[in-house]
Amino acid sequence: MAKTIEISDTTYSQLEKLASGFESPDNVIQRLLLKTSTTLESKPELVFDPQDEREFKKQLMLHKCAEVIIHKADGSKNISIWHADRFSENSNLRGNLWSGYLRGWKEAGIVKAELKIKRKADAY
Repeated sequence: MAKTIEISDTTYSQLEKLASGFESPDNVIQRLLLKTSTTLESKPELVFDPQDEREFKKQLMLHKCAEVIIHKADGSKNISIWHADRFSENSNLRGNLWSGYLRGWKEAGIVKAELKIKRKADAY
């Protein structure tokens, strides 16, 4: 059952500015609440393809390229290509992720990262 609340014109204007497209005030509030509650939770989930982390690292050294999909608490996602030309056997896979794509994960509202090996020719 829906409840009615009263907010000031100033607050409503602020909600309008935070809306994306035709997003309703209720959707904006839900997104902001989700972002706030999720940023206080545990570290983002990491999903590798291939699933075995050692095999992923081996394939990354071979192909030097991976697709990175960053999922955020507000439901948005960002897709980019990791050009890992300098990645080697001595490189720390998780260290690279936490200091790169996942840096500031709490503030950014990152809840999940998917990484999939790509052959360089397929990444362009």
